[in-house]
Amino acid sequence: LKGRSNLKLLRSIPMGEQQSQLWRRREIDVPVLLRMPSSVRDLHIAVMRNDMNLLMRVIEAGVDVNYPWWDHENPSAKNGLTALEEAIALNHLSIAKALIEAGANVLFVNVNGSSTLHKAAYHGRQAMIELLASSGAQVNHCDYNGNTPLHILCLNALIHNNVKCVSTMLQYGGKVNTRNLECATPLHYAAACGAAKIAELLIKWKADPDMMDRKSFTPFYYCVLPIINRGFQGTTADIREMLRRQLSCIKVLLNAGCDSLGFATWMLSYQKSIPEDGEFKCWLAKSSPESLKHLCRVFIQNRLRCNKTRQQNLCTNKTINQFDIPNTLKAYLRRRVID
Repeated sequence: LKGRSNLKLLRSIPMGEQQSQLWRRREIDVPVLLRMPSSVRDLHIAVMRNDMNLLMRVIEAGVDVNYPWWDHENPSAKNGLTALEEAIALNHLSIAKALIEAGANVLFVNVNGSSTLHKAAYHGRQAMIELLASSGAQVNHCDYNGNTPLHILCLNALIHNNVKCVSTMLQYGGKVNTRNLECATPLHYAAACGAAKIAELLIKWKADPDMMDRKSFTPFYYCVLPIINRGFQGTTADIREMLRRQLSCIKVLLNAGCDSLGFATWMLSYQKSIPEDGEFKCWLAKSSPESLKHLCRVFIQNRLRCNKTRQQNLCTNKTINQFDIPNTLKAYLRRRVID
């Protein structure tokens, strides 16, 4: 290791706080950094084994609890993980508490911009979320895709659907209408997964049920999209099954007063797929025919050649934004309708 390559290599190596300070003062050299200290290895082994006795021994011996696992001779997915991240992934709550008390950095951000709270949210760890949030972790930190931990919880609703996690995140200040790089909010993802209880909770905390993402899709559009896709590709039974899965979330969004985007008209072609649900059938009866306002929107969008391609959709939105009408009407016209 010579010359400039040393510095380039060092910048790619995760270090604990003590080691990075020593390097900046040139008190240690490259070969030392490439070898993970045995005390650090013991630290990570203690975490992975959920061995509190070993953990306390290495902490009392002065180990840097923020030094990540780094084995250049046997590279693995563990490389770069801090002990706290491992404890979160393995749901070792007592170990995580001990690490935080020993100075583990709850504000640590990995190479993807994800924080410790993002990891806890990904795994659906409610107790971990509460521990981290109460210890100073940033509830609204965005990763490199613009996702907050609340986005991650809703993205993984199909896996763990943990309403308690969402509730805890909200109680610690999670913002429900934060947009990621695709302009999607947590409600977009909860609706796409059909997570009715999570959607209901988000709306209770003032999530906007009609907010649009970059494609002009609202949460309701994402909620019914799996049903529409079945209409193009599947049988009546397929549509009925998907509608049954998404129905609770559909009703949550409709009860919140969302724009139904012409869904009632679309359902007229699939009446055999309508489930025996009195509330939903009542809504269908009241919503057919569609309002004059919606029919005018469909006419305008068709004239502007909307809803065909993303590029045409962007051009249409640009045209609509030039109309001399209230912003609320502009937003109404831009929403992708169901056709």
